[in-house]
Amino acid sequence: MHTWNPFFASEQHALVKNTPGLAKAYDIADMALDNGLDLDHWRNEVRNTAVTTVNSSAYKAEAEAEDEHEDEPEDHDRDLKRGIRASQRSFYAGRGKNLSAPSKTSIRSLRRGSTLNQRMFKTFRELVDQQKQDLLDNELFGPLNNFPRIGAKGTAHEGPESAKSAPSSTANNPFSWLRLGNAVPPTSDVVESELSASKEFVLVYVGPFKEERTLRKDRVWERPYFRNPQAGINHFKLNNAGTWVLAHPKLADVNPGDFVFVAEFLESDDFGHRCPEGGEQVQWAFAQNMSAWAQALKLGMTDLLEHVINKLERLAPWDLWCIMAFACQVYKPSDGLLLPAEERMREILSTQIARTFWVYIEDDALCKSFRQRLSQAPELELDICLRRVDLLNAQLQAEEAKEQKDEDEDEDETQYDTDLDVYMG
Repeated sequence: MHTWNPFFASEQHALVKNTPGLAKAYDIADMALDNGLDLDHWRNEVRNTAVTTVNSSAYKAEAEAEDEHEDEPEDHDRDLKRGIRASQRSFYAGRGKNLSAPSKTSIRSLRRGSTLNQRMFKTFRELVDQQKQDLLDNELFGPLNNFPRIGAKGTAHEGPESAKSAPSSTANNPFSWLRLGNAVPPTSDVVESELSASKEFVLVYVGPFKEERTLRKDRVWERPYFRNPQAGINHFKLNNAGTWVLAHPKLADVNPGDFVFVAEFLESDDFGHRCPEGGEQVQWAFAQNMSAWAQALKLGMTDLLEHVINKLERLAPWDLWCIMAFACQVYKPSDGLLLPAEERMREILSTQIARTFWVYIEDDALCKSFRQRLSQAPELELDICLRRVDLLNAQLQAEEAKEQKDEDEDEDETQYDTDLDVYMG
């Protein structure tokens, strides 16, 4: 018995090359060591090989015996038996070849995981690419396709063309929209095994066609708008496989492309562009916030609504076209009471429009569309008027205070001159 030398095949290359079957034997031995095959495995291999050899010899003898009687009259039963034996010989011959190969359970497992990824989940990049087009085509921009865009200082821009064209940021820009899909994908989209059997994930079915997504259970389980025992809220259900499913009734109304932002926020408490740079990136970040806002309202995600407000405040100053577009969305008629975040957002947008009211009115390209939008949203028009009243009152008070200050300064100067004349007199 000699000690196993894994480098023998390379050290004795000439010997291995001139000895038939030796190279194959070393390959099998190396694979057996890598896979941890023990003595019991090889004992079964020898026994099965022996059985295969005996069976193969028996079938060969039967075939030779039949060949000797080829001159005898043949019938259908003999042809059937001969076909069955030929099939059996082929089966055992193939089985004998496969028995010499080591087990590849781990490889099959990896392949199963890869197939599962492709079958069950869209990649993060695919979702982002789809979402980019959805942002341009969805209901948020639909009513405002003809609304001209103006810059933060009131400069008019072309409307539909700019709204429908994607930003021309280069792929080398770390904040480019094109690079967003190349970022680290959400944890829920990375799977290595059967997630349906995992207790650490929650299944989510999004959109009218119930596209399947997965989220980490620890990131959604304690959200009060999904599960709150004290308020009697519970949108989680167990399926037949024993996996939790987030069964919110409004998930069917959520666009799967827009759900990317919801999932990203649930897992990282943020979404989309973190630090946009330049006009195009700021506009795309604004559009992402509009999309996230709409989905958060459907699902009652109050924390996401507040987060959207905070992100928008960091994006100021805003494009006036974006402000009007978002205001038309926020001021859509609501059946129930407004959430605190909705009231806050309405106040922010109406105040901003009130401050730039005359920019919309005096611009020939904006005036008609602006008035049309206000006529379709009476609540928005009312809030703008109320904010304008507050702003005008503040302006009048400031002017009165300035006039009073000027008068006081004039009186002080007159009194000083009088005192000086008396002193010099």
